[in-house]
Amino acid sequence: MVSWKTKKQKVTSKSSCEAELRSMSMTTSEVAWVTGLFEDLKQNFVKPVNLYCDNISAEYIAHNEVFHERTKHLKLDCYYIRENIETGLIATAHVRSANWRMF
Repeated sequence: MVSWKTKKQKVTSKSSCEAELRSMSMTTSEVAWVTGLFEDLKQNFVKPVNLYCDNISAEYIAHNEVFHERTKHLKLDCYYIRENIETGLIATAHVRSANWRMF
């Protein structure tokens, strides 16, 4: 199953890393909702779900337990992503931007 959605964001990101982290957090929320739906329907769901990211910095911050001054405004998003990585709901995977093709 694939979910694809575009939405005008409420905040403006100062960097591509920040935008990627916010996107990862929203995607993690949607994955949590879909897995909950499957559990309610008594269907099997393979975990962890691969969460692909093309920003190495965003992946590093999502896995890093130490927050730096530059990321403190993203703290909730980072905690949420990391918590779901640790519980086994998602697993981040790097994909190069050049590997994506637009259809």
